[in-house]
Amino acid sequence: MPSSLGRYLPQFVKNKLVWCRWMLGSRKVRIEFGAEIDTRTSLGEYVGVRRRASISGTDIGRYSYVGEDCLIANAGIGSFCSIAAGVIIGGGIHPSRDWVSTAPVFYGMQESRQEACFVSRTLFDGNLRTVIGHDVWIGFGAIILPGVTLGNGVIVGAGAVVTKSVPDYQIVAGVPAKLIRDRFSADEIAWLQETQWWNWSEEKLRQLAPDFRSVEALRSRVGARVNALIPEIS
Repeated sequence: MPSSLGRYLPQFVKNKLVWCRWMLGSRKVRIEFGAEIDTRTSLGEYVGVRRRASISGTDIGRYSYVGEDCLIANAGIGSFCSIAAGVIIGGGIHPSRDWVSTAPVFYGMQESRQEACFVSRTLFDGNLRTVIGHDVWIGFGAIILPGVTLGNGVIVGAGAVVTKSVPDYQIVAGVPAKLIRDRFSADEIAWLQETQWWNWSEEKLRQLAPDFRSVEALRSRVGARVNALIPEIS
């Protein structure tokens, strides 16, 4: 066996075992063959992960999906999120201010991937967690930098580079990403936040699904009973 193949075979086998564990252990997730998910990652019900996506150290809420060729590390992702192909979320960062060098050999034992390291302890934490709220849509090829928080209902345009946290229900795009507009009025956003509909039961979501076409329609149906169970429609 060639030495190069032997070097990669253990990790390859490990990745496939993790894939098999998810596919055989739960029928409520769909992970396409070729996706890589490590043992530190947790997936909610009905999560979909497309081929060649790589996910590590990440929690993903129910009904979210991750597109092809995504790279996600050290992140928390809410429910009902739509992540298009080629998206990068989280990972590590290097110091960019004050430090003479950005090379990990000068500041981090764990971050350094080389044999040599000039420090005996970590001097800079490059592993900031990235947080994605519920019902977030991230467009094709977007990059969400480590440590950034995207609020509930945020939309990120294709190819955007998000360097700063984004409040709830804003649409951002560009490099670096900037505010395009709010998705809804302040009153509508406050009402949606109050409902926390992403936590509703599957039964309630099925009953109200036709009214998700607009905030007005959903609000008129739910009314003041934000978290009450809507009577089943015959």
